[in-house]
Amino acid sequence: METYLGVNMEGNLPKWFILQKAPNIDIKVAYWYKVARKRAHLLENFKIDAKQTINNLLKELRKPKVQEEYFLGSFLLILVAAKSARLRMWVVEKEGDLFKHLYEKIATGEEKKTIIHYLFGTENILTPARFKLKYYEDENESINSIEFRAKRRGKKVYCVRFHKVPFLVRTRRGYLRKGWVCAEEDDFLPDLKRTFQEQLQKRIQSAELRLGIIKEVDNIVNELVKELEQQVQLESSYSFNLPQNVKGDIFSKYEIFPPCMIFLIQLLKKEGYLEHQQRWQLGSFLKRLGMPLEAQLRFWYETAVDNVNITFEEFSRRGGYQIRHLYGLEGGRTDYDVPKCKTIIFGGYFCPFQHLNPKYLETFLKETYELNDPDKLHTVLSYSVDNRPILACSTLFSYKTNKKRKIYHPLQWVRFQLQIKE
Repeated sequence: METYLGVNMEGNLPKWFILQKAPNIDIKVAYWYKVARKRAHLLENFKIDAKQTINNLLKELRKPKVQEEYFLGSFLLILVAAKSARLRMWVVEKEGDLFKHLYEKIATGEEKKTIIHYLFGTENILTPARFKLKYYEDENESINSIEFRAKRRGKKVYCVRFHKVPFLVRTRRGYLRKGWVCAEEDDFLPDLKRTFQEQLQKRIQSAELRLGIIKEVDNIVNELVKELEQQVQLESSYSFNLPQNVKGDIFSKYEIFPPCMIFLIQLLKKEGYLEHQQRWQLGSFLKRLGMPLEAQLRFWYETAVDNVNITFEEFSRRGGYQIRHLYGLEGGRTDYDVPKCKTIIFGGYFCPFQHLNPKYLETFLKETYELNDPDKLHTVLSYSVDNRPILACSTLFSYKTNKKRKIYHPLQWVRFQLQIKE
């Protein structure tokens, strides 16, 4: 049984960019398993030693056979992700992290240009010269200053429509004018990664149509799902293990919660409402802390304003669907994980150090953490304003506990707190 993948390479996209159309490949299905495992191994090794993994990859990609396996491996993992919701999250996050690193560290200026046009769409991009000509801004000092700094660093400047770069618009980086953002090529990276992951998600969704057609393919995919789910669960689920001597229900001990979850709980109790992804963020966190389904149903019933004048039984039947879905009891029946910090920051969830106005963040830090020392408060706020939310959160943890820890995941905050108390 043989198959092929893709047609032609596109423009000047680099060899490692997996969303392009790959070269024609004839390969036996029996070989797929090995190729997909090799791709998964690459994604795992990247986390452990990014520099060495990338160096090895770039050397290997000079070989045509390795290029074919590289693309075929990513295609097969897309099929695996289409089969398993848990692995879907893992594939999207891992491939997104790899893409970000390769774009930032490896891509040439011409490759970055091609990637920006490919992901954002040529119709949504202008050069600074065309932008200034279109909007009569030849003498605009802001754009000229950005171009001057970029030229000194050997970088290019692009102008992109607002709706393609919400992160740049929200953080007001670059020059914002007439629905466009003009900035250096590397400033677009957060939005490029988000767009890359969104397009990868769409490919995974369309890949579902390929399942259930060829028995041999389905057998390989099923074997890979079974193997990778066992390996990935330890790393991506952050399944919560309590330190020794910790007793009692920790899902009600708000004092050991990370700032994002404390803020969401305060907001929920004050206004009785959270946006969809914020509810998902808080609900998955409480679940991983061991909150039973019944207790979480009761928690939302008692705090959400849209549950007024209905009984708990009515709420459980109607509004409880999302919570049961979170626990893997509805829909695709997936036991969902808590999003990690990077996903929270760039994926539409809530991080106080990324999404709060500095004035409100200052009030939150003073009232919740009694962070009244001017120097300490200034340090945390500075990291937040400089778009370094993980460093801001980690610094707050060190001030609160007198222990230095790097926080990459909400459950790490809790785990470190419990370890210190132990």
